[in-house]
Amino acid sequence: MKDQKKEKKKFDPKDFFFHDPMVGTGDLIRTWKEYIEKKKPLSSGGDLRDWMQFWFAPNRLAKRARTDFERAGIFPNKEEERRAHAVQGKSEQEADKKFLRDYQAQIKSTPEGKKMIQDFQQGKIGIFHSITYESYVSRQGNTKEKRGKEQEKSVTPFSSWYKKFGKAGKNVISTISINANPKYCTTRHHDGSNKRVMIGIGFLLKGYPVMVSEEDVMSQNLGAMSDDLIEFWKDSGTAKRASKKVAKPIDPSKKAWKWADEVLLDNWSVNGTFIHEDILKNNFQDSSSAKAVCMDALKLGFPLFIMSSSEPIIIQDEEDLDDFIEEAFG
Repeated sequence: MKDQKKEKKKFDPKDFFFHDPMVGTGDLIRTWKEYIEKKKPLSSGGDLRDWMQFWFAPNRLAKRARTDFERAGIFPNKEEERRAHAVQGKSEQEADKKFLRDYQAQIKSTPEGKKMIQDFQQGKIGIFHSITYESYVSRQGNTKEKRGKEQEKSVTPFSSWYKKFGKAGKNVISTISINANPKYCTTRHHDGSNKRVMIGIGFLLKGYPVMVSEEDVMSQNLGAMSDDLIEFWKDSGTAKRASKKVAKPIDPSKKAWKWADEVLLDNWSVNGTFIHEDILKNNFQDSSSAKAVCMDALKLGFPLFIMSSSEPIIIQDEEDLDDFIEEAFG
């Protein structure tokens, strides 16, 4: 009698779940079935990561956990994760708000603090917002947009972002900053982990500094927000917060500052565009496509800063651009 072939075990999502005491197996199975209806699995378990993101989407987390106690159980002992996913409980939100109010009172009370605020509002210093930086929660909500490699290889990254968000906004957004005139800012002048923002594509901004921190503050990610949160904030603009547990506030009255790894910027407006020269040379194979992405920026009516380890090359018009392209691509 021939040996029967061992039947291959079918993929069972229950075999891969870690147990959350707040969530029953039935909840997980229902969510898995809903996921299957929307997307066909890539392979037996191959798309588990994608499904986990689906399960942990902010709108699902918020619906399952309403009380402070329940929300604290979403990411146990990881308050910064709850903030990034925009699912904090009320007590955590209030603590963050007080932290920001105290910081604002502090910087408004000194001449140095007032000058820093003025420099941010007038765009006298380098304030960079990336449209290519992508965090792991960027695509989980309903405000997600194309980021990362998708933007780095597009010839219309600037106009696409500008069409969606405009030349000014009331949503508080994350930026990095260098305390120097933008025309002198280089990657050598920033020593934080988020200096990678300047190695991508984005916009130079000006606006009101809600928080200026030497460290990443793990603020809410707009790409992680649900429909309910978008609706709630639509009139006043989306709020971002920070916590004293992770932020390292900059007080210019106590010491001179050189750079900030995260600045929460409110009432912002566009002051320019930027792209790193390595992206132009590595992601676009010919001068015509490189010129096309630069023209996409110039058509918005702002100067384009070509970033590098030395001082930026500032492109004001197509004539400047032709000179740069000829030198860069030969």
